[in-house]
Parts: sequence; structure tokens; C-alpha cells
Amino acid sequence: MYVQNIESSRERVSQSGLGGITVSLGSDPEGNPALVTSSSFEQTWSRVRIAMRLVKMRIDDRDRSQGLYFVSKIDDEDGFFESLAFWSDDDSDAMQIENGNYRVQVESAGERTYIVFTDTDDVPLKADILARNFNLLAKAFKARVKESELTDS
Repeated sequence: MYVQNIESSRERVSQSGLGGITVSLGSDPEGNPALVTSSSFEQTWSRVRIAMRLVKMRIDDRDRSQGLYFVSKIDDEDGFFESLAFWSDDDSDAMQIENGNYRVQVESAGERTYIVFTDTDDVPLKADILARNFNLLAKAFKARVKESELTDS
């Protein structure tokens, strides 16, 4: 009985938006580098929105029917002197990728849900780039935060 109550509580926390999801590095069924989770499409879809904001990716558009988020990475540097501020770690929670537009594809297959990052030509990010950003992304997907707690940027 006690164990069932714990599992039920965990499920309610997860569904409330407070509980994040656990992701791992892997590949989607087509062999593209991906973040992989055992969470449902619905949970993953809603967490992508939160995670992208936490890693300072701007969400430009989304199409849930296709499982697509359209995001962009744009540095908001104040200029030359701001770039010299080596003591500042403001970008430590930003994805380390080139400025530009990207797509985040969420798709389920079997008991897994895959999150694939592609450029605008639908070319997946290379495995080493995804690996370089994995700790940051894993932390963002696991974060216990609701979207309403995030500030608009």
C-alpha cells in the first residue's frame, strides 16, 4: 500500500509540471544522435518547452501535430567589452552551438521518446555537439520547475 502511494505521488508530481524527465544520450530509430527518454510523448513535449527556455534557446514556433519546435540561438552580447568579461559566467547555462535556427523533433517509438535536434535543412546535430551539451540539457529536462516560474526572455 505504501509503495503504491509513493508511485502515485511521483506520477502526480510528474504530471503537474514540477517533475522533470530523465534523458540519456542515444540514437533515434533512424540512427540520428538523440536524447532518449522513457517518458511519454505528452510529458516530453511539455518538458521541451521548459528545457529550451532554461538553456537559453528562443522558441519561435511549434507544431505539436508534427512534434516540432522551431527554436533559435542568438547571443545577446552587449558588444566587444561584454565579450571580454571572462569572469562572467552568464552563458554557462546556454547551449554551446552556433547562433542560428534549429528544430527540435519529438517522436515516440515503442516505449521510448526521442528528442532530435536538427538545423533548418533537417540535418541532425552531430553526436559530439549533442554530447558536449548533454549535461546542460539533462539538467534542464530534469529541472523541477513550472513554465509559469520562468521569466520571458
